[in-house]
Amino acid sequence: MTTLDNRSNSGFFSAMGSHPPPSSEAFVPSHDSALPTPTNDPEGKVLGWLVKSKQSLHSVQLCARANELVSNSRSDLQKSYALNARISFVTDSYRDQLQFAVEVNTQLKSVESGYREKFTRQIRELDDAEASLSLVLDDLKAVKVDPVFRSSDQEEEKHLIDFVDDSAIEGLKNGLRGVIDEVEASHNKFMETISAFDADITRLKAVLTDFSTFPPVLSKSPIIPHVEQLEEHAEAIAGLLESLTRHYDQCCLAMKELEIPVVDPVAAAERAEMLSVLETDGEQVDDAVKEIEERLASMENSVATNIAPYMESLNNRNQLLVKAFMEFDVLQNNLSVYLVDLSSFEYNQSEFAMQMDDKLSEMDGLRAFYETFRKAYRAMLQEADRRTRMQEKRNAVLKEAMAKLQQIDDEDAKQRETFRLEQGQFLPTDIWPALTDTPPKYVFSEVEPGYNEFGDGSMDNLKKTVLHESSSNVYNHN
Repeated sequence: MTTLDNRSNSGFFSAMGSHPPPSSEAFVPSHDSALPTPTNDPEGKVLGWLVKSKQSLHSVQLCARANELVSNSRSDLQKSYALNARISFVTDSYRDQLQFAVEVNTQLKSVESGYREKFTRQIRELDDAEASLSLVLDDLKAVKVDPVFRSSDQEEEKHLIDFVDDSAIEGLKNGLRGVIDEVEASHNKFMETISAFDADITRLKAVLTDFSTFPPVLSKSPIIPHVEQLEEHAEAIAGLLESLTRHYDQCCLAMKELEIPVVDPVAAAERAEMLSVLETDGEQVDDAVKEIEERLASMENSVATNIAPYMESLNNRNQLLVKAFMEFDVLQNNLSVYLVDLSSFEYNQSEFAMQMDDKLSEMDGLRAFYETFRKAYRAMLQEADRRTRMQEKRNAVLKEAMAKLQQIDDEDAKQRETFRLEQGQFLPTDIWPALTDTPPKYVFSEVEPGYNEFGDGSMDNLKKTVLHESSSNVYNHN
């Protein structure tokens, strides 16, 4: 840079060689071995250069804009490092949390499925038990109570089913239906929990899918070369503005020196050289301003096409990250509810399972009881037959005894009559009041007489019934 204190034959723009302009012709060193001839109006020329250089100093706003772009890009670069690190960490954590949520959800479904299978198995067992009980009851309906067991005042025909406690069976069935309804209601409620959990996971997976639409996070930020290029442009613009400022200062000094008359030939030659350099530099002012504008435009374009889209992508991903945090916050709150529902579901299902097992045992007990009742009735028929045979034996003994007594009575009566005929006329009647009595009569009767234990039924029919029951295979449950 040429100054008034250190005059040379080179222009100030030649010092910008380290920052080449877009055009190789934009800056031309102003050195020449032949000095230009001073004009007749040097003050007018210097004034024109001064005005032009002052106008060029408006480029300071462009330089400020260039510095602002560099500052913002450096800030974006630092922000990109933080966002990339955060996004990378949170994305991995997000996937881990989502996997954990999926595993918990799978566990809930597995528990529900396990209890549903157990419930289905219990229903099959209850159906089988009810079918067995119904078979026993149907058999009791088919068995008519033998008339021999009816009392004389009992006219209605009865079957074994008439002795069954219907209220106990209906109570058992109603209780079963109530438990089954509660089990199904519990399953339906828990399925609502699982559906809500599924919806949470679907939303989380959707967020993760949105993450996959962004480019992968790189270890080195892709905007680094663009930031470095912005710094180079800003440095070049600052150098150009500095040169323009010095040119303006030299023009101001030249105007002052032109006010001083020159009589020394050496001083006149130096002034002519100064004016020549200022003229050469003044011709490059427009090129310098144009280069500043071109470099700033290149910087704006680089920011708009490279840095801004990348930062927008990071910010969008960060917003998605915020959304993911909100979704996870909802999931965390819901997860505690889901786990409480799981605990409640398991407890209720265990209770219901025990109740159903109790009902199953009760139904099996009823079936076994009425099976035994059926067998006991068959045994009762056999018992009735045995009693009949015992009575027949007693009757036979009584009949034989009565025949023997009758024979004794006849012989006694005959001998009494013979005694009376032979001796009676010789004996006074008052000597033995029982002298002329007939033999005593005997009657056999029960010590504790009661009603006819076989009613008015036919004993012959009873024997036929017992014979039928002994050979029948109508009912045979072991």
